[in-house]
Amino acid sequence: QRFHQAHDRRFGCGVGTDIGQRVRRADGIVHSPGRRRAKQRRPQGVLRPQKFFRQPVSRTFHGRDIFAPVAAWLSKGVAPSEFGPEISDYVRLPLPQVERIAENSLRGVVLKVDKFGNLITNISQQDAPALFGSAVPPVTILISGQTITRVCQSYTDGGEDEFFAIVGSSGFLEIAARQSPAAEKLTAGVGTPIGIILGEL
Repeated sequence: QRFHQAHDRRFGCGVGTDIGQRVRRADGIVHSPGRRRAKQRRPQGVLRPQKFFRQPVSRTFHGRDIFAPVAAWLSKGVAPSEFGPEISDYVRLPLPQVERIAENSLRGVVLKVDKFGNLITNISQQDAPALFGSAVPPVTILISGQTITRVCQSYTDGGEDEFFAIVGSSGFLEIAARQSPAAEKLTAGVGTPIGIILGEL
């Protein structure tokens, strides 16, 4: 089991194996983008001392049995070094980068489809800050042959049979449809390209 310090006082935990250095987290796709945005390297380590875990440790519910207890101990001031040795040979997942086409246009891809059918892209605030504010300028979003021109503040703001963009909880731009799976309606999925043009056409 592995852990990494995600922010100054927050830790994200992942399930790994003794063979290889693969890391899996509950929030999946945001692990590598988050580390890409980080300005400094954060410590990574292996969770070993059983005394910090809930007993008995199940084979399938590590969120309850390992991660939650470790987070509780961290909140009580236990030093990260107490949980095991630091590692440096972790694997950083290769994720597609946003491509800047011109000053006002860029190209990204869909990273994930959530259980509601929303298309989570790799476009973050650092890629297109204008889309992440309260007053969004005119924008044209192209995906699967459809043109989207609205960035909504909530899922209920979308109109009937309308595709729209929204900033998701993980900090990435999403494509959604009100009370409908956008992925199914657009026949889109992981790897589908998305183009963004800022300003009036």
